[in-house]
Amino acid sequence: MSISYPLGHPVYDDVSPEFKLSDWGNMAAEITDQIISENKLGNEVIANHWSEAGQVIRPFNQACKNRAINVQFALGIETSPALQIPSERSKGIKKTDKNMLSLIDPHFELFWREIEDQNQLNSREILNKKHYEDYFWGDIPVGIAGGNEFIEEGEFVEDIAKGFNDKKFFAFTEHPLVATVSGNSTYFPYHPIVDKSTWAFLSTRNIYYGNFVKAQQGGFKFSRDKLGEMLAYIDEMPRKLSRTVSGTHFLFVGSLGAQAVVELEKQ
Repeated sequence: MSISYPLGHPVYDDVSPEFKLSDWGNMAAEITDQIISENKLGNEVIANHWSEAGQVIRPFNQACKNRAINVQFALGIETSPALQIPSERSKGIKKTDKNMLSLIDPHFELFWREIEDQNQLNSREILNKKHYEDYFWGDIPVGIAGGNEFIEEGEFVEDIAKGFNDKKFFAFTEHPLVATVSGNSTYFPYHPIVDKSTWAFLSTRNIYYGNFVKAQQGGFKFSRDKLGEMLAYIDEMPRKLSRTVSGTHFLFVGSLGAQAVVELEKQ
């Protein structure tokens, strides 16, 4: 099952300019719950998040908990968490007459070069430019762009407090355990360089709280041996929970990258 946020694309009946990360997480959890009910499935799920969807790993996990769905862990493919970053990232990007963000100018050519690289890596044309434009491209809601801009009464406003509440980056106990897969493209190597440590920070805090703080509250006392085991695990965790494969931001486009991700998921 694959779920997307609402794009400014003909496949959607209308645009959703006020769409936020928390809305995205709730929507994805609601659809997951519907699929589970319709197919009489168990309530254990593994979440795969790509690109901007890393920002909804936390709200999706929380929304699933509210529906008695257990996210065993999340796999982030070329993705970052919902960091509190300045809105300069989206300032200057063209706003459409439907109050959406158009990524044509800052992102399209970069993304297309990465698609072309995937074509070359797989020694065949998987997507041509027209198909990419027609079937995959669309304007996005400003609230999921990574900054602190939102739409309020038809106007773009910067609201740091609202952004902080929507992202809740430091609510580490609300994140599931996160494993990451990154490409090795030199176009934008942020994901293999930075994300490994950022996700490990959140997972470390989560594990510490769940396995030490809560244990102590219940009267459990750690021995030096148990503490040593925990330290060894935490030291190895960033390496164990992250992998890099050949490819770009679209590393799963084509059989080579897709198969590499599948093989990693089996490990």
